[in-house]
Amino acid sequence: TVAAGAFCATFVSGIFWSENMGGGGFFTGIAPRQVASFAVLVTLLLAWATTSIALRQPWLGLTLKVDKSNRVVVTNVHLDGPARGLVHEGEIIKGIGRDGTIFNISSETLIEEPDLLDTYAQYNAFLIQQGRLYRTLESGAVTVITARGAVDIKPRATRPIGALPLLFWFQLVCGVLAAVSAVAVVAFKRHSGAARAYGLTGAAFLIVTFSAAVYSTRELALEFALFRSLSVLNHFGSLVFTGAFVTLLWHYPARLGKSRLPMIIVLAYLAIWVADTAQVMPDLDTGFRLPVIAGLMLSLVFAILQWRRSKQQVVDRAALKWFLFSLYLGGATFVFALFVTVWLGLPPPLSQGYTFGILTVMYLGIAVGISRYRLFELDRWWLNVWLWLIAGATVVVADITIAYMVNISHSLALALALALVGWVYFPARQWLLAKVLGQRP
Repeated sequence: TVAAGAFCATFVSGIFWSENMGGGGFFTGIAPRQVASFAVLVTLLLAWATTSIALRQPWLGLTLKVDKSNRVVVTNVHLDGPARGLVHEGEIIKGIGRDGTIFNISSETLIEEPDLLDTYAQYNAFLIQQGRLYRTLESGAVTVITARGAVDIKPRATRPIGALPLLFWFQLVCGVLAAVSAVAVVAFKRHSGAARAYGLTGAAFLIVTFSAAVYSTRELALEFALFRSLSVLNHFGSLVFTGAFVTLLWHYPARLGKSRLPMIIVLAYLAIWVADTAQVMPDLDTGFRLPVIAGLMLSLVFAILQWRRSKQQVVDRAALKWFLFSLYLGGATFVFALFVTVWLGLPPPLSQGYTFGILTVMYLGIAVGISRYRLFELDRWWLNVWLWLIAGATVVVADITIAYMVNISHSLALALALALVGWVYFPARQWLLAKVLGQRP
């Protein structure tokens, strides 16, 4: 957490360095494509690290869901999992323990996001329970209490990659898309305050999605320190994203003033994060949800000012229409679905992980806007560079995936994998390279 916080703080200071101190940031003198390529590499390494953390958890081989009666029900038993033949689909899980100590398993145990709780006391109690349950799972064989009796299961020390749910990968993809889109803008317009604010939203969103991907898709429990660290990082990303989102509307399409208000806003949200982490706020509404909602309201004020300012500028008004449409279709919908509903005491309309897809629409919409309306004063070739970066990353990931498949395959599967590589993958790979990179090797 300290390392990630230091990296993020350094990134924040670098993003705003050229505006406030007259410098060019960390990337002065480096070609835009090199900056973008480096960012893609770092993003993929972070995705690999996130996946590694998710895999290094005790695994029973069960998929658990909460039914309409708030009971924890087994919806799937993995064929190669420790619980195979011992627990069956449709069974109700009531508790897990060892050596006579049993922990009750309820709907609260499977809460996807601890931010849904109201008070810090509830938040801390939840994390403590998670830590105790984790220590029970990692200590050896456990007793699983079902509606039909008790069974002994020895959890596997690690979780196989095939057991990670679709929601985990969906959140990673959302974070990667946002980060690549945002950094590609910063790489080519690093002296623009609007581009830097947009880049900061992408970096913050990546932190939000990657941290949430681990704890929101856990099988049952995470170690206390890990869960707490991921939650702190998640709050950091959310609050920095809010501050950057607000300053983006201050900067684009034209700066609303010469004051250092953007820096003040971002620093204010960093201060809120410190107070929230120290739990000196009255509750999670005050320390986390309300600052995000307030940021959305302030951004609307800036959006109205930008709209009025572009009244006599037809070209700027057309670009601003698309920009605001993309921004609020994703950003405002996300805040309303995840923060306003919980603040009003209502259940979220859908899983937090899938709401990240709503926010990703903002980044995809702005990418289209760059191609159509030259948002951030970037030409159409920017989209080609972006596609070039994604294609390169796709080839690398595909190569690693194929290599992994070959290494773990048995003889028949190995033959099939080699056939697929030779007759399907390599031709498709070469076509993709030729399509995106042209005739260059």
